[in-house]
Amino acid sequence: MSAYAINSVATAYGDTLSFTTHDTIPVVTTLAPTSLVDTGATLKGNVVSDCGSAITERGFRWGRLDEAQAHDTAAALTGEFNVVLTQLTEQTDYFVIAYATNGTGTAWGDTVKFTTPAAGPDYSCFVTNVGNNEIVDQETGRIIKVKDHQNNEYKIVQIGSQCWLAWNMRCTTAPNGHNIVVPGNTSTKDFSSYTSKVAKDRFAGCDSCGLLYNWNAAMDVYKSGSAEVLSSGAGNQDATTSFQATIGTNHRGICPLGWHVPTPAEWDVLESYVGQHYACDNNPTYVAKALAWNEGWNTTNLWQTCEPGRDQETTNNATGFSARPQGQFASSYQSESTYAYFWTTEQKFVQTWSRAVTRSIFYSNPDLGKGGQYGTFKYVGNSVRCVRNAEN
Repeated sequence: MSAYAINSVATAYGDTLSFTTHDTIPVVTTLAPTSLVDTGATLKGNVVSDCGSAITERGFRWGRLDEAQAHDTAAALTGEFNVVLTQLTEQTDYFVIAYATNGTGTAWGDTVKFTTPAAGPDYSCFVTNVGNNEIVDQETGRIIKVKDHQNNEYKIVQIGSQCWLAWNMRCTTAPNGHNIVVPGNTSTKDFSSYTSKVAKDRFAGCDSCGLLYNWNAAMDVYKSGSAEVLSSGAGNQDATTSFQATIGTNHRGICPLGWHVPTPAEWDVLESYVGQHYACDNNPTYVAKALAWNEGWNTTNLWQTCEPGRDQETTNNATGFSARPQGQFASSYQSESTYAYFWTTEQKFVQTWSRAVTRSIFYSNPDLGKGGQYGTFKYVGNSVRCVRNAEN
């Protein structure tokens, strides 16, 4: 290299000198992770240039803020590269930075944050002993549906340690075959005038909707004269809902064989798990949206983000429980589009044993409803969900 200058007379050159260029560190960028699932992600980076010196290593530093960062490498080349991560924790913030090394040194990209989503609904359950009425996925070995005594099939869902029906019960007889009165939809006869097991089929053609059962029908129990009768007898017209039924552990009621009507305590287990893993706004009592079906809820007079009626198509039913707003029936259909009511096994004494405890979801309440101090009259028609008997 030499310097020169020109004037009106001539051009003059200085002495010729030499120099040697040195390589610089690479140019690398951190790209947004892809393929995000509850327990995994694909980290992505790009070595834009090796700046004249071959890449000897490239990879990522990643982790949570509260743990030592892990180190994953990819093949030592320029261009885009990725590393697939597994065994991450759902609903957790992670941070990643791409790097590349050549003979001169190491360059780092920008730090990128990503968050793993909540696990999607698991419409199957792992069991050790499969019942004859349970349908198994041959590839996974997990049960995916269960049949009742009338061969109606029901979708199921695993939520924590519990296996629940994801659909409401819709049988029209008790497990031993005796009748449940199902008045036509044009009938406005008050349920309180029936002295037997009775249900209302408002949603014909909807397999997941089910029927609305009075408590006696749900529990498959009635009292004829002075004798209490459970799961037996066809002549059940001389009956009453105002008595204390004997309800034992894993009370089957109208549920499929190996399943039972849940107790309040089992609902509490469900609520606790959902509150830990699917709570709205990180409030452990705000579980309704995660349990509520993603359509059909009232959309008026909503004030909070966590109400089931708000943004229901995109933010409801993270658990797959699929509670539909079918209301209840007494002398007419009530609370359709605003409430989902479910019977539990617990009875309440208010002058007589005429009431029982429910669980409910209300379109504008982020919490799970628990039936109030006095419960609900047993003659009212509510939905029935079942939970699988625990295996020893």
